Amino acid sequence: VGLEYIGRRFEPEYHLLRKHATYHLLPEGQKALKKISATKYKPTALRNTNKDPDATEEFINHWLAVFKAHCVLKELYGDNLQFFTKSQLTGSKTLPKKLSDAYIQIETEDAQKRFFFDVLHEDQPFFLATRRVMQYIDYAENGDWPSKYDFPPILLVCDSISLQKRLLKKMRRAIENADNDELRFFIISTGELEGDTWQNMADPGETLSLGTI
Repeated sequence: VGLEYIGRRFEPEYHLLRKHATYHLLPEGQKALKKISATKYKPTALRNTNKDPDATEEFINHWLAVFKAHCVLKELYGDNLQFFTKSQLTGSKTLPKKLSDAYIQIETEDAQKRFFFDVLHEDQPFFLATRRVMQYIDYAENGDWPSKYDFPPILLVCDSISLQKRLLKKMRRAIENADNDELRFFIISTGELEGDTWQNMADPGETLSLGTI
């Protein structure tokens, strides 16, 4: 007898498109996770999964892209990487209201490094990518980040090289003119993630690994 924890979505056209099925949490699955840990699985985040059965293709593809990026970074940094997704960050009083796709922590020999992390898409309107950059600039300049911590660098993953180049060209001046000296943006395409070569958006000639940013 099925426990009805997980729902499956597979539309008839997926055969022709050679797409895999996607899966989502069902109410019984929510209840099971609550019993495991009320702190690890936040009630607010679990309630948000009620919308997943009706999620758009755009939403699904975006979070699959975030998950793939997580897998690449996990392969590179192993247990030194902590990757907190937007659903895990819900309710935070210190993070931006427009939450990042993820908040990352990496342990190095010298320090614990923190980053904001977002995935951007070629097939979405370009203004969504530029607006994301401006949201971070506004957040940094408003001084809402706790002063006892350095402002985390922002990591932008573009799903195409052309989007990476367009965004770099369009936003470089805005980043250079930002009032907050701690504000730093690094950009990469999904195809370059395994190489861990992040381009400094204020100085495109400089590329760094996450461990050295």
